[in-house]
Amino acid sequence: MVEQYLRLPYTRRVRPDEGTRGESLFLAGVDELPGCESHGETADEALEWLEDAISMYIGSMLEDGLDPPIPAGSTRPEQPEPAVR
Repeated sequence: MVEQYLRLPYTRRVRPDEGTRGESLFLAGVDELPGCESHGETADEALEWLEDAISMYIGSMLEDGLDPPIPAGSTRPEQPEPAVR
């Protein structure tokens, strides 16, 4: 189910940031997923780590029975039907 959400066109943003010791870093985040962020030494690294953060964020919400936010204009992925025994 997480994979279906990962295909949605979430808005990813990256900007320069400063680490706790004053080092130059990049901060990446997702507009539709508040608090879903990652850091990296380069913009590409921050965006790469962001994909893992998105997956964990959405996976955690689904495990808790919550509907993750979706991008405007997108359709929520269909939940699979429970198996009948």
